[in-house]
Amino acid sequence: MSYYVIPKKEPKPHKTYQQQIDILVSRGMFIKDIKRAKRKLSHIGYYRLSGYWYIARKEAANSNSNPNKLNKRLDDFQEGTIFEDFYNLYLFDKDIRLHLFCGIERIENYLKAIIAYELGKSNPCAHLNKNFFKVDKPKYNHKFVEYRKKLESKIVNSKDDFIKWNDENYKNIPIWVATEIWDFGMLSNFYQILKHNYQQSICTRLGIIDSTKHLENCLHTLNIIRNKCAHNSRLWNYSVKPPISPRLLNNLEIDSLQDYSLTRLKAVILAIWSLTTRFSKNSDWLIKMVKLLEQKPNIPNVDYYNMGFFNNDLKVLYQLLDKYDCTQTN
Repeated sequence: MSYYVIPKKEPKPHKTYQQQIDILVSRGMFIKDIKRAKRKLSHIGYYRLSGYWYIARKEAANSNSNPNKLNKRLDDFQEGTIFEDFYNLYLFDKDIRLHLFCGIERIENYLKAIIAYELGKSNPCAHLNKNFFKVDKPKYNHKFVEYRKKLESKIVNSKDDFIKWNDENYKNIPIWVATEIWDFGMLSNFYQILKHNYQQSICTRLGIIDSTKHLENCLHTLNIIRNKCAHNSRLWNYSVKPPISPRLLNNLEIDSLQDYSLTRLKAVILAIWSLTTRFSKNSDWLIKMVKLLEQKPNIPNVDYYNMGFFNNDLKVLYQLLDKYDCTQTN
């Protein structure tokens, strides 16, 4: 059997800012202020911004037999495409991203605290003890070994005085110190490899019943979102994998959640709010998020549906605002 290898193309040549402007204009984009647009291209980058105006490119005629397959996008823009609109979309996405990061950070800190407390009750160095983990399964044993290596690397390379002091004075640093140098990925993986009874003790603190696996998947998803926030990746129409489990959102008492919405930004917002309300009764995180979402630029194809909100509105979030006291911070 022979295979045909498609030859790879050479990268496109470098373009000056003026050449980038010329390309956009030649493809049908209207630019109100050329000088300002060149400045924004120099600050943000053509390639990063191109992810935002991709939806404004014309679609090729659908030659596929599969009607559900997306049409190929052409280089030319749809009529009425304006550079400044998509710069505003970039700013909107940035604000959403920063607020998601704040919400995830608070969840991260809380989970670290309860993990340290719940496991520390049994053993101050539970995070290093194989008896707490599913190491009988090769996959999890490998992850436990990788966790130990990463933790040791963080300890050795840490510049924090409290880490150096603990490392110099104790045979092993206790779990309530170790969690302080975890990143979210370490937190997520640590929870995944814990034995079920220890996972359940953490879920119990959160008021989550019989959903240890759903919390595991949620933490994995939130870790991906957190990393995208940290690296300034586009999120407003991002497709979430793995999807958020509706069982994890039971405390919000939402009438119905369609599969599509569980893979979009809406699900991430609901997951953050679901976890936040389990340990904070008067958080204002959601009301701030709603105010940011209400600032969505009015651009064709940039709608709430692409964020997972059916009927293209924020009704479900307004209902949650009515249900919870979101006017104070606690």
